[in-house]
Amino acid sequence: MYRTMLLALALPLMLVACAYQVIDLGIHPGFDSSEPTGINSFGQVSGFSSKNNGTFRRAFFYDTPGCTRIDVGAAVPEEASSEAAAINDHAMVVGTFKRTDGRLRAFSFHQGVFRDLGVDDRLDQHALAVNKGGTIVGFQSVPGLSTEEAVAYSNGEAVTFPTFVVVPPSGTAPVNRAVGIGEFGEVTGPLRVSGGSVLGMKFFPNLNRWFKIRAASPHPVLPDFDRVMQPQAINAKGNVTGAIGSAVPHAFLSRNHFEPTQDLGTLDPAHPEWFSVANGLNGSARVVGVAQSATDITAFLYNGTTMIDLNTRLEGTSWRLIGAVAINDKGQIAAQGSFNNGPRRAVLLVPVGLFGSIGQVCPPVLR
Repeated sequence: MYRTMLLALALPLMLVACAYQVIDLGIHPGFDSSEPTGINSFGQVSGFSSKNNGTFRRAFFYDTPGCTRIDVGAAVPEEASSEAAAINDHAMVVGTFKRTDGRLRAFSFHQGVFRDLGVDDRLDQHALAVNKGGTIVGFQSVPGLSTEEAVAYSNGEAVTFPTFVVVPPSGTAPVNRAVGIGEFGEVTGPLRVSGGSVLGMKFFPNLNRWFKIRAASPHPVLPDFDRVMQPQAINAKGNVTGAIGSAVPHAFLSRNHFEPTQDLGTLDPAHPEWFSVANGLNGSARVVGVAQSATDITAFLYNGTTMIDLNTRLEGTSWRLIGAVAINDKGQIAAQGSFNNGPRRAVLLVPVGLFGSIGQVCPPVLR
């Protein structure tokens, strides 16, 4: 009883980790590197392995509780090139595969069943995100053209969203991509407009309407902070993160689309000319991504007040983190790293907390 009470009291502090253990998620045999793309509440990670020539990829998800990498690519028709983009709490994986005729197709993979989500063979279609309820979003495009349109996949169809009034009263345009979806159906994505501007957008399903995320204040040194916003992810509270600016982007956090977007800055406030890009956030608005340091690029965590170089929080290892893509409410982070300057590999960072190392979570799979 006493031990249970201590653990309950310590749990919130454990999640404010002073260090992380690294779980190597491996690389498919015959491939050269691996990259994570998403994480769910149980620490299961979606991703893909790739070859150095960049021509072929193979989707997977890592079942962390079972310490097993599930070969999603084996279920793809003719084992064509495939890329997992996200995973939800039911271990549903979504992504894109390339058919032998060159068409790009959105897919889902759940409990061993693979599904092509689209029906229009004239279009390239991509799945980018999925929420706990299984709602899948992404975008579609006409091959050979640069135009893209955000869609939701439902009952074998790609359903488009309402357009947004860019130039009142009748100048409308579609949001280009649905890059993230929250648990209550709120969606975020970018909208490219004339003049090179990119608007950050947020969709409210109860209103069936897109709203513009308010821009950040102009930066005193860097251009385009108030003209270019690229959302990357949205959480259950509707908070949105991504990057603002173009020449030198900075990570941003929007807690309310009516309020000015927050510039999360860089790893060193004395160097605003360094870049940072946010890729994911959890329910507490802890943000992860990739950022420039004095010597290299690195994975970062924004803990609510400060941007932290995650390489400074690893537990005495030979790993070097390159970037982070997603974080769950337990503080587990999907990232990419290199071991002893070897190939880039998908990894899972597990918070250590107050009680020190949690031991070997999964056996190493380095080859």
